[in-house]
Amino acid sequence: MKEAFTFVDAQYDTPLVYEQCAKFGWTALHGSGEAGFKHYPKKRGRPETRLYSTVHEARLGLGATCRYIFWANEGIKDKLSQLRSGLGHVWEVAHDIGEDYFAQIDSEVKREVVNKTTKAVSVRWVRIRPNHLWDCEAMQVAVAYMMRVIGSPAIDSGGA
Repeated sequence: MKEAFTFVDAQYDTPLVYEQCAKFGWTALHGSGEAGFKHYPKKRGRPETRLYSTVHEARLGLGATCRYIFWANEGIKDKLSQLRSGLGHVWEVAHDIGEDYFAQIDSEVKREVVNKTTKAVSVRWVRIRPNHLWDCEAMQVAVAYMMRVIGSPAIDSGGA
């Protein structure tokens, strides 16, 4: 089913995106603050933590359902940054890419962020201007990991 390999950002106007995904058989994506997601092998074995979740299903009524997957925002954007800087697989863009791409692709930077509740300091990707194309490219990396086009699917082999 080729339609399942069309992925749509579902962070904005989620109900509309879910409706369209259900209608056309597409898969919705959500960026997440989680560091990773547990995947349990079909046979006995230790679970793996990956930068994306298993497939979830939302019931929309009248028998309609929508597939959706979470991706680990920080980890995937770290991988995208590595790819863009020449570390790892070749990462290319079309020679005739528009100015919007360049304006939005360098739209997030790593900064120290203080958690308002715990006061803990962490280094996170922070948006400094509109970042739609940066997010799109990050989702391409997430899907490339899901399809095992790049990288190892596991980020650790820790237990439950």
